[in-house]
Amino acid sequence: DTGLAKMSMIDAVLNIFDQLVPKNVVNDAAKNHLISVILMAIVAGCLLRVTREDGRRSVFLDLLDEINEVVTKVINGLIWLSPLGVGSLVCSSAARFDLAHLGASVALLVVAVLCVAGLHMLVFCGLMLLLGAGRNPIRYFVNCLPPLLTALGSSSSAAALPLSIAAAVEKNGLSPHIAKFVLNLGATINMDGTTAYLICATSFLAALQGIALDPGDYISMILMATLCSMGTAPVPSGSLVLLTTLLTSLNIPVTETFGLITAVDWLLDRVRTCVNVYGDACVAAVLDKKMEGSNPKEELFVSAV
Repeated sequence: DTGLAKMSMIDAVLNIFDQLVPKNVVNDAAKNHLISVILMAIVAGCLLRVTREDGRRSVFLDLLDEINEVVTKVINGLIWLSPLGVGSLVCSSAARFDLAHLGASVALLVVAVLCVAGLHMLVFCGLMLLLGAGRNPIRYFVNCLPPLLTALGSSSSAAALPLSIAAAVEKNGLSPHIAKFVLNLGATINMDGTTAYLICATSFLAALQGIALDPGDYISMILMATLCSMGTAPVPSGSLVLLTTLLTSLNIPVTETFGLITAVDWLLDRVRTCVNVYGDACVAAVLDKKMEGSNPKEELFVSAV
């Protein structure tokens, strides 16, 4: 089963909708059919009760927390060894491919990500502020510089969150309950910069290996990148794991060329983090405008993490 390979546009779209209903979740997970697995996880998360009727916490949630802790410890251990792995992958790629071609390809990827980030922040977010919130995009951007600089330096949306809330409330005049709710939620699920990066990186690695992607592949890529990025941890290089998963689901081999992505990820990670942070701030401004004059709900008061 090669998924969406060489299908027409209509067949590709129908195939994606067909994958939304999992026939066998275990089999779909084993074959990296992420769309059905993600949808099943969303449905299970909505139906799962945090507490049981007797007031005790769900045992299944405790099990998931334990599994998450184990996986996190394993990943943290691998991160300490990553410099050796990245160095080996880069050296292997340098030995097998033409250095000038590799350098030009990586530079093209960096330029593409920077252009997409700039276009999204300055044009799309600017229009969203102007039309959706009735605000001056330039002034709003300048007021958001403290959290953006923090995101640029730390590569973490969570690290920039307190400054984002402060800038939204004190400098941009947003309602505190709107700012806290939207920015806390956005730091977890609104990863527009990560989505754009995953698409650029996947296309880059496919082209570098001579793999042609058809329209169906791009549709599937966009959908999976959007859904996967919603669960990205707001920590440095949190999307690299998702990138490997996305590559596997599209039948793109994860070879030593992946080391080229890892070698420049320290820079691209900072850029996409800035996009994520600024996107959250713009959504908060639009929502504040839409809810202007409404009474704040107690549930919206979420403390900064």
